[in-house]
Amino acid sequence: MSKLLQHMVLKSLAALLLCYLMPVEAAQLMKQTGAQIRQSSNANKSVFVVADWGGIGSSPFVTPWEVTTAAAMDSLSGRLPDGSVEAVFALGDNFYSFGVKNVEDDRFRTTFEAVFNGSRLRPTPWYLVAGNHDWLGNASAQILYSKRSSRWNFPDYFHTKVIQLDGIGCAAFILVDTVLLSESAEALHPDDLYRPPTLKSAKSARRRPKLTDVSIDKYFSWLEKQLQLYYSCPYLFVAGHHPVWSIGQHGPTSDLVRRLDPLLLKYKVSAYLCGHEHNMQHIVLNGTDYFVAGAAAHVTTSTAHMGLFPPGSVRYYWNKQADLDGAFMTLGFGSDYANATFVEAGSEARLLYSARLPRRRVHQQFSGLDDGVL
Repeated sequence: MSKLLQHMVLKSLAALLLCYLMPVEAAQLMKQTGAQIRQSSNANKSVFVVADWGGIGSSPFVTPWEVTTAAAMDSLSGRLPDGSVEAVFALGDNFYSFGVKNVEDDRFRTTFEAVFNGSRLRPTPWYLVAGNHDWLGNASAQILYSKRSSRWNFPDYFHTKVIQLDGIGCAAFILVDTVLLSESAEALHPDDLYRPPTLKSAKSARRRPKLTDVSIDKYFSWLEKQLQLYYSCPYLFVAGHHPVWSIGQHGPTSDLVRRLDPLLLKYKVSAYLCGHEHNMQHIVLNGTDYFVAGAAAHVTTSTAHMGLFPPGSVRYYWNKQADLDGAFMTLGFGSDYANATFVEAGSEARLLYSARLPRRRVHQQFSGLDDGVL
């Protein structure tokens, strides 16, 4: 075992204690963070957004970033404006580094059930999409796990969750599998820190189905129909694993820039939410907001693609790696705006950043508020 991995294992074990014995100082800081979010929001319902949260592929199957993120999510639950969290949206790379083998895989317990198990967070339903690392294993097993766990909601690779907002209307989250939308969404990081000595296991892993123009067109057709269906929602989000735009190591995803971005602009979405880059970003281009929230279990520091963006478009960037503290995102929905916040986890848990997303004022009618799957 490498010295780096040994260090992370020790830190993960120590961080596990934080889930059960959060220091008074950390709890007080989280209370202050909740108060700050309340002061900056008029929300009546809130959700969490996490990505790249799926631990590591060897014992203890968690990272210190993941454990501190889980503890902070639990602590912050109940301290938000409405006193509870309506949902957690988990945007892929749910299990590093090669997904799960089948629905019986113990990773569901060691990386999910045993980590995100705080008393406040436990009742909150999760809504998931797959990431590139999930496709290196058996991605369909994650869909099947929805029948095993009441918390785990993953009905299909593409699905929609609608949250009813008191006196406002609804917030619609259209969840898409960016690995199936894009040939340029790579299935394996070339510099994966936890890659085995040979690629034998990766080559034998189940991969995504072969993409064709017909299959990709089908997925985009479904997405556009969902955007039309929920167009009049006051808040409308598209969420997937890969970024459209990013200043980080991987940068923009060319196929998503070409095909997904025009739909985001056409239907005036509130924001696009994603992970893949292991940091936190807020980018605004052509009036559309893009949030990256991929620092739940790993943090990387690259800003390799910063030079692609015009001045003022990168509103915020966070990549604090040294303290092994993760980060996640909250969304609180009010009558006039949604408040998007980034929260740093760990013993110095604090509000990192806040941005307001105006309520969409559209009048086109649509029928039904049922959650949709492909």
